[in-house]
Amino acid sequence: MKTKTGGMQNTGYFGLLEFANGESPVSFSIKEGKLPMGISLSETGTLSGRPVKTGTSSFTVEAEDSYGRLAEQVLSITIEENAWFKDGKD
Repeated sequence: MKTKTGGMQNTGYFGLLEFANGESPVSFSIKEGKLPMGISLSETGTLSGRPVKTGTSSFTVEAEDSYGRLAEQVLSITIEENAWFKDGKD
């Protein structure tokens, strides 16, 4: 499993998780840790939202395929400051 590892504050984020060799349907969940504030994970593996704070979030994602096989992966997403909003240009 892997996804986009970075994003910008107050800017749309989208990433898609995949379970290599997993048999559909595959369900995804956060086992440990937290996503960046403003980003959520759907059961189908879509990470999306608008992160509101800067920093790095680490979390463990668990995936389960239709045969009950499990996989987990530690991932990190770093949200950087968006200079456009910092300078009051919004």
